[in-house]
Amino acid sequence: MASKKTDRPSISPLSRVLRRTGMIGATAITVAAAAGMVSVASGMIAANAARNAPAQDSVAAPVDVATARLVLQSGYSVPAEVLGRIEPRRSAALGFEAGGTLAEVFVDEGDSISYGQVIARLDTRALESERLAVLAAHEAALAAEELARLTAERQETLAAKDHVSAQRYDEARLALAQASAGVRRLEAQIVTLDVAVSKSEITAPFAGQVARRFADEGARLAPGAQVIELLEAGAPVFRAGLSPDLIPAMQFGKSYPVTLGATLHDATLTALRPDISAGTRTVDAQFTLAADAPLPVGMLGHLHLERRVGGQGAWVPLTAIGEGIRGLWTLYLVDESAEPHLVRREAVNLLYADEERAFVAGQLAGGFAFVQSGIHRIADGQSVAPIQTVQAK
Repeated sequence: MASKKTDRPSISPLSRVLRRTGMIGATAITVAAAAGMVSVASGMIAANAARNAPAQDSVAAPVDVATARLVLQSGYSVPAEVLGRIEPRRSAALGFEAGGTLAEVFVDEGDSISYGQVIARLDTRALESERLAVLAAHEAALAAEELARLTAERQETLAAKDHVSAQRYDEARLALAQASAGVRRLEAQIVTLDVAVSKSEITAPFAGQVARRFADEGARLAPGAQVIELLEAGAPVFRAGLSPDLIPAMQFGKSYPVTLGATLHDATLTALRPDISAGTRTVDAQFTLAADAPLPVGMLGHLHLERRVGGQGAWVPLTAIGEGIRGLWTLYLVDESAEPHLVRREAVNLLYADEERAFVAGQLAGGFAFVQSGIHRIADGQSVAPIQTVQAK
């Protein structure tokens, strides 16, 4: 049986080899072309980098900085504010020494009164009645004394002529002494009643203003009960409790600023207590205010003082210090012995700072220059060109 022939042409083995070799060659050409492009690109990048790179032997220009010189000092002063209050120069709680019924009160709260003015009075009718009785007894005692005197004089005359015994004369003489003593006793009672009547009135011990009224007419008062609180008129005083460490710097007669409300006043130190308060551990200081307008008693204010703190250091601007490690701060010092000048970072302790400057301590030397500002632009060991060198304040 004859075999079937297909019409697909036959491919010789050689043709297959040539075809496969051509495909491989094309692939190789593609890869070679890509490698060539990468090589060219790398060459361009290297050329650009070489063109833009600075010369290795070039030196960075010094940075312009503003500098100042350190001024060392022993200690520094910091502001201290002390709270105080306005008080009257004198004040008095007025009442009656003896008890009784309050008959009249002549003043009210807020009234201004003068020295010696009668403020209040007790009911004195019982005292006046007793005084009248004592006055009557005094008149009787005077009459008895006069009779005793006449009798004693007659007995003395008779005794001189031996017409009476010595006993009768002694009786008349001693009766006169007894009558005279009775008169003096009644006179003392009259003085006592006069004093009691005078103490039934309250008079102003100084010119001032009534702060409070504690009782009204008709009230039954115990001895010593307070009726009126009186505050002295005139310039008030400012009282503040000072810490004992502030006392050595205080000077009598010196003026210190005191802020009361929104107004600044001058206060002159006039008194310092010799003891320390057990409750506040402060020393009371009294200041006289030169106030044109009256100030209300009890008004609070602030006394502005300065506290001296010991320690060697220097003042520098806040812009001159930067934060360091372990709680320290850094200050850039300028080495002026080198050319160009170089900066050296120095660790310092920050002892005190306000809104503009700081007091620092460390291994510092007076007169040494430091960078005042722009410390973020420099680094340790960098060369700088000082544009201004002034004394630090």
